[in-house]
Amino acid sequence: MTAANVNEIDALITFWLTRGVRRFVLREMFHLSDSDVVDQARMPPLVLPPGAYARLRRCLLANYGDRAEFVFADAASLEASGEQMKANPFRRP
Repeated sequence: MTAANVNEIDALITFWLTRGVRRFVLREMFHLSDSDVVDQARMPPLVLPPGAYARLRRCLLANYGDRAEFVFADAASLEASGEQMKANPFRRP
């Protein structure tokens, strides 16, 4: 989820629910400022403001939790997972 698409998620969930999709995986975008893979000027404005992803999660569960299953991955957990992979790149869980 990014600042550019967060306001479209209700329409997307509704669209896919009407087509039989019941499981959604939503990842919060995070920005690694030391990455040389992305355009550094374009990334910061896409990062959600603090608390926005948690509010989105609560709203989606309240509105669709009885009809859909959600897997949420917030920026902090994704960053921690990335750090763990950097520290142990060949270790399997």
